[in-house]
Amino acid sequence: MLASVCTIVYIGVVTALLDDGMFGFHIWDLVVGDLRNSSFLLVLIIEAIWGPFIWFIKLSVFLMYLQLFHPFPWARRMAWLGITVTGLFYFSVTVARIALCAPRGGDSYIEAFSTARCHSTKKVGIASGSFNVVSDIFLLALPVPCVWKLRLKRKQKMGVIAGFMTGISALISSILGLWFRVINDNEVDDTWNITPIYLALVVEMACGIAFLVGPSIASVAKRHGLDVSTCVKRINDDDGLCGRFIRMTSFGGESRTLGKQHWHGHKASADSDIKLRSTTTDSATIDEVNSQRKY
Repeated sequence: MLASVCTIVYIGVVTALLDDGMFGFHIWDLVVGDLRNSSFLLVLIIEAIWGPFIWFIKLSVFLMYLQLFHPFPWARRMAWLGITVTGLFYFSVTVARIALCAPRGGDSYIEAFSTARCHSTKKVGIASGSFNVVSDIFLLALPVPCVWKLRLKRKQKMGVIAGFMTGISALISSILGLWFRVINDNEVDDTWNITPIYLALVVEMACGIAFLVGPSIASVAKRHGLDVSTCVKRINDDDGLCGRFIRMTSFGGESRTLGKQHWHGHKASADSDIKLRSTTTDSATIDEVNSQRKY
């Protein structure tokens, strides 16, 4: 829950920054009036909250691992080690960024961000991006040996591991974020270059949340009979939740559609009616002809 709130708040602040009219444009396309203290304040807020927020997401993943792999003592130790190391690193990075870019001695935010001291945070960003990639790889690799030791068939083990590998999307996002930081290290077009970095961080956090809620969604769906295999088998079942769901979403309402079995039944009934009407018509025609012959 906390990780989801953090992600929503972070996305909101980044959206406010990119909608402010300064970032997302090349610096040579801006005039002096476009540089506002409020925009740089938002940058400082983003830099300050990113460390704790990304740690809360990874903390949630580690806590999930502690519950899932409780029978493995070494996995518990590795999870607690990951919680401790990532927490210390991300909070240290946050303190460093605030200390280097916060205004001093009555300076404005524009003046503070223009100093060489604040520009040195690019190196801090590369270091944090590198650590982010390493920690994501650690999170992806930790469940593999645990799953491999379970008493499951090889195919089942591969399926479970593939489920954990859905988190690779977050790893790809963190790699992209690191790549953007590295290639823009010596660039001065910060108002433009900062945009893809923040977008990559937003995608990474969103992918982390998706990874966390995936098992819960699957559990709820299975509890209500909405898993994929059940849906495929129960499409014809009018009383099943899955069949109603598919028909309602496909045709706009349950009352406007019929199940496949009922459809065949109504079709057969309709065919019978048509044949009966045809037979009745033919009989009426023959009687009429015979009556005319009599006269």
